[in-house]
Amino acid sequence: LLNRPLWYDEAALALNLKDSWNFFKPLNYNQAAPQLFLYCSKINYILFQTKTFSLRIIPFIASILSFFVFNFLINKFLIKQSSKYIALLLFCFSYPLCKYAQEFKQYSSDVLCFLLILALYFLISKDNISKKQKILLTSLTIFLMWFSFASFFALAAVFLTLVIFNREKIKNLYLPIIFIFLNGMIIFISDFSLQENVFLHEYWDFGFINKGIKHFLELNFKNIYYIINTKFPLIFIFISLFYTFKKEYKKPETLLFILPLLILLIFSYFNIYPYALRAVLFIAPIFIILISKFFDFINLNKILVLILAMIIIIPNCKNTIRNIYFDNYESEDIITPLKTIKQYSNEKDVVIIAQGNNILYEYYKDKFNLKNQVIVEKNVPNDVIKYIKHLDNLPKNKTYYWVLAHHKNKFFLLQKMQMWAKNKKDFLIYFDKRANTLIRFSL
Repeated sequence: LLNRPLWYDEAALALNLKDSWNFFKPLNYNQAAPQLFLYCSKINYILFQTKTFSLRIIPFIASILSFFVFNFLINKFLIKQSSKYIALLLFCFSYPLCKYAQEFKQYSSDVLCFLLILALYFLISKDNISKKQKILLTSLTIFLMWFSFASFFALAAVFLTLVIFNREKIKNLYLPIIFIFLNGMIIFISDFSLQENVFLHEYWDFGFINKGIKHFLELNFKNIYYIINTKFPLIFIFISLFYTFKKEYKKPETLLFILPLLILLIFSYFNIYPYALRAVLFIAPIFIILISKFFDFINLNKILVLILAMIIIIPNCKNTIRNIYFDNYESEDIITPLKTIKQYSNEKDVVIIAQGNNILYEYYKDKFNLKNQVIVEKNVPNDVIKYIKHLDNLPKNKTYYWVLAHHKNKFFLLQKMQMWAKNKKDFLIYFDKRANTLIRFSL
């Protein structure tokens, strides 16, 4: 309902949809997303006439559906009703799960696809599966594999759980397994360029766990804090892992829920997939389930259980509500400055799209059709002080409109720009509480 403008990462991914139907080549602007997610988003983009919300329909629906699949899974793993309520509350109020429910990225659908494949285990492990059911389950699995990279972690967990606990079932599923394996090979080959993407590897370098035990623990704390907004539950996870293995290691669902985490850690150790933040948001339900499992094992007074649960739930809830209703997801708004320029500028005035804002401008420029000369800054100094000096070299006897919506240190840049521009002729400034800025000045 807030329908905020796209921020940098969303705009970068959306630009890949505008002029192409070929999502099997490396994406522009160092983006990566599953092909089927992009094709479905492209169809929505066309059907809804490029409206911003059209890009967010899939993440939104995926987020809602994932709640019901999560509820199905916790009923297979958690015992006490109080543990189930805690798990549901943590899932509903997890800020990144809420954030990506309204953002044009694949992380919400990653969570849904991951949970769906785990849920499929409980269907295929039944005694009697008809030929029609096998075809449907195989088709759904292949669909999910093309829709989410995360589905491979869940699929590996399902297969290994069947190997360990139900080998007879594998004999009855050999044809579906062959089709799924061949499909996985096709996806691996088609996505080989991702593995060669140096930028993505360097960007997520901090997420690989082969840098010592201290770094591994720090990553765990970061991931838990990211999902639950408090580092305290990490000890619950360790206790839950210990007791779950000790008391329930003979149950297939125990292995099913823990294997994806173990596989992910192995992939991270060998620099194949990072174990960090939004890249592993699909593993958030596992963390939440393990935290909630702790309450299955303790026999405390109900009031003490409630106090312990609130220590975890309240910070999570406060953080999410604050970000959604007050900070509005730290939005980047280039639309308002461009609207203002369109309304008040002279055609002889020059528009400067500040460094780092070129992606946002590229996405939104067609909506405004500005008649002004536009300077889109790319190769300019990264240092803010040097950047301000760089502006002194602009051609004289012109009026400029300087636009800022995206920058890693927006408030600092805004402060320096205001100090510099206020001494120029025709100075006017607009900015909102998130430092989305328009500055007019003449040289």
